Amino acid sequence: MSVTLHTTHGDLKVELFCEAVPQTAENFLALCACGAYNNTPFHRIFPGFMIQGGDISLGPAPGTLNTLKPMLPVNEIPKGGTSIYHPRALNQEIHLPALRHNARGILSMASRPVKDRTAPGSQGATGATVNGSQFFITFAAAPHLDGASTVFGKVLNLSAQDEGGDVLSKFEKARLKVDKKGRVTQPKEGEEEEYEAIGINNVTIHANPFANLEEDRQILAGSIGPNPLRFVELALGIPKAGSMTGTIYPGSTDYRHLCRPLSAADMALLGDLRVTLPARFAWQR
Repeated sequence: MSVTLHTTHGDLKVELFCEAVPQTAENFLALCACGAYNNTPFHRIFPGFMIQGGDISLGPAPGTLNTLKPMLPVNEIPKGGTSIYHPRALNQEIHLPALRHNARGILSMASRPVKDRTAPGSQGATGATVNGSQFFITFAAAPHLDGASTVFGKVLNLSAQDEGGDVLSKFEKARLKVDKKGRVTQPKEGEEEEYEAIGINNVTIHANPFANLEEDRQILAGSIGPNPLRFVELALGIPKAGSMTGTIYPGSTDYRHLCRPLSAADMALLGDLRVTLPARFAWQR
């Protein structure tokens, strides 16, 4: 699973760890797919350490999240950005020791502290920090971040010989206006010769295992149909080939309100699968 971040300084080829951190990967891919990361800046940089971006509140589009709905049901993007699970929290997925900040080019989520567990974006938080839309890329190993931030990918082109070239080095050597806290000020009109702009222009997704998720959710909600076989698969938590749908609906308890009459053809299509279903499903011939 890979994406290309088309940046002001070249293309970053990125591998994502979808199976290891599915919620984090789904969030990142969904924000890429809807254009939320388009024309957003890298707003912090520390050469030799990391570069940070992904604040979707700083991008010109979508200024409101109409293009994200119903994925992100808010009227305006909160300052600092947020995840597709808003107002629910995107919790840390730090459970695999192999996912570490142990090299140059590691992608990891930039978290924020939980101050109010009832606030939008923090509801359902299980730890002291939660994630949103922001992420960072390491310029070197940063073991002090292991156990504190969710690693979800890595940059593939790290040398001049790799396809796309060594973009991270271009970031580190860029002429930027940076304060002592690493905050980047993008050049204003007339300052382009003195300072460089730095950010993400757009993103290309090369393979998206979550591409069918929104369709599946609409099937469960009854707004797309009839697709009785897929409905049953979703209700039982059966993943579609090539997707991670089965991990999205664990522990679901009641789908009675979603059931609709099934025709004889539908029943034939379902075959013996119906005998495995809980009694709460109102099957009709």
